[in-house]
Amino acid sequence: MTTLVKLLLANRDTSSNSVWRNDITGLRALAVLPVVLYHAFPSLIPGGYYGVDIFFVISGYLISGIIFRGLLNQSFSYKDFYVKRIKRILPNLSLLFAFVLLVGLFYLTAAEYKSLAKHVYSSGLFIQNFRLLKEVGYFTTDALHQPLLHLWSLAIEEQFYIVFPIICAVLFKKWRSVKVLSIVTMSIVIGSLVFCLLSDKGRDFNFYFPLTRFWEIGFGITLALAEKFYAFKPTQIPLTVRHGLSVLGLGMIAIPMMMADSTTVHPGGFTLLPVLGAVALIGAYPDALVNRYLLCLRPMTFVGLISYSLYLWHWPLLAFLFIYYPEASNELKGLALVLSVLVSTLIYFGVENPVRRSIYIGKVKTEIFCLGLLFVGVLSGVLVSKFDGLPNRNFGYASHTKAFKHDGDWRFYEGAPTVNYATWSIRTETPGHFPRVIFAGDSHTEQSYLRAQKLAQSARVSVGFVTSGGCLILSPVEKGYKEEACRKASESFYELIKDERVKTIVISQMWGWYPSESLETGLRNFEKAIKTRKNLKVFILLDNPWSDDQAPLADNFNPIYHVNRLNPKDAQFEILLPHNKKWLEANEKVKTLTREWATATIIETSPNICPNDVCNLAEWYRDANHLQPKALEEKGVWLDPIFEE
Repeated sequence: MTTLVKLLLANRDTSSNSVWRNDITGLRALAVLPVVLYHAFPSLIPGGYYGVDIFFVISGYLISGIIFRGLLNQSFSYKDFYVKRIKRILPNLSLLFAFVLLVGLFYLTAAEYKSLAKHVYSSGLFIQNFRLLKEVGYFTTDALHQPLLHLWSLAIEEQFYIVFPIICAVLFKKWRSVKVLSIVTMSIVIGSLVFCLLSDKGRDFNFYFPLTRFWEIGFGITLALAEKFYAFKPTQIPLTVRHGLSVLGLGMIAIPMMMADSTTVHPGGFTLLPVLGAVALIGAYPDALVNRYLLCLRPMTFVGLISYSLYLWHWPLLAFLFIYYPEASNELKGLALVLSVLVSTLIYFGVENPVRRSIYIGKVKTEIFCLGLLFVGVLSGVLVSKFDGLPNRNFGYASHTKAFKHDGDWRFYEGAPTVNYATWSIRTETPGHFPRVIFAGDSHTEQSYLRAQKLAQSARVSVGFVTSGGCLILSPVEKGYKEEACRKASESFYELIKDERVKTIVISQMWGWYPSESLETGLRNFEKAIKTRKNLKVFILLDNPWSDDQAPLADNFNPIYHVNRLNPKDAQFEILLPHNKKWLEANEKVKTLTREWATATIIETSPNICPNDVCNLAEWYRDANHLQPKALEEKGVWLDPIFEE
């Protein structure tokens, strides 16, 4: 407590000659507080997530400053650089892994715990952004239940700082040329910015992919580069100008944080405002108006000092709160934030500072000890994942076994035998016999695999699946990192329609997921293709009911959101058929456009899944839009007519 009081009452040197800058520490507070408040109260600061972009700028400026000073002094050492990063990052991170795995052991279902374990080892290996890119969007309902969602940003930072020091040292030592170093650095920064602004690969891709984020770190690096190698001294600028620059910088940060909404492209052009605002505040120096009278305030510098801890710990506490109390009150969320500040303060003084200053812990070098902690955390995550989230743990969910014992992934499909065809692969259990029945579509087709193979075996006919998750196979419109996969799957599918060995085509898609115009175009293309085959049978499956990402938790089709964790016996898994316009309108459009096709049979799925317009989520659903493959294998009777002949 005495140390805390001293810290709050004391102020560090804010002169331009000091490496330490109080105003940058205060800027960390200006970055972390909006993020924390946004996560708890999104409507309060709708663009609070821009705080992470400010963190990127600060990190770029400070870390590259260390590298550049070392190069100039001919004292740069890879070992020293990475040892400092290890001692700074790993102890707190390892504690966090232990905490989430321990809490998850008692409060998460097997599927949730397995997912958490994957996130633990992905975060420990600093590839969490790539895992999230495959699994969950940052702004979706599912994100609320991911305790390590926020570690995507730490992964991007570390990916950059694994590579950037090596580039700098190699270039500078080989050519001894500031010009070469500057050209390469600026090429990386500008290339990353252009890629971000021109990318059409989708919101999630741009949010999590490192090359669309490096430019934000790069803007901080650019300022450090100008100061260290080109004698740029902001203090030479008149103080009144720097006063204005600091006010402008604060405004450029505050405006997007308050004006952002669900339509804001991020990262994108609008992201330039907070990034440039952070550069302006750093460049204004500690004696500028905002820096001196806001950022250097003792409460701001205190929050800045614990900002890493606060960022690490606030979100897991909120996420577990959202898991346990889906409709948590503002009071509970406020208490979670207060707790996160207390925990962060204790860890800063009790763990972070002592470890960073120590050379040995016991008789073991500190950095080796920290790496050992991380290894244990990563290994724990791998083991929990390998053992499927320890499904034999008892949470009182025994009456809901069917809802939580289903496979947490698509291994039954991904591991199926394949036969190459055109530019794609057909999945089939009888690779020695060319499939006479072809199922085609996206993951809403893949969920039928077990039932289709079971029926095919009984009917003594071979069946194959041609799918690509997230792709409208009738018209490859997916733009982004899946564009090539969608195109190849669609081309191969249309080649199969021409193949006389194929006697039956079954189309199943998450129809409402795709743009209406693309859906109409795809159905017209499909109609033209099947008209070339006189004896080809076509079955069109209308989609199973589902809820979108914006659905309130009470209307969400993911059964996990309907568990009453306080009293599992009171869980209510039956909900009414959704009023989901995308699902309803897309199914109706498919019916309308295909009703007159002579060779096509339309199959309804919802009467079986939701009899009398009541859907039992525990019986049928594995998440908000997919059915449990095992449940479909047992009760998916709507597929039976396909194999009757």
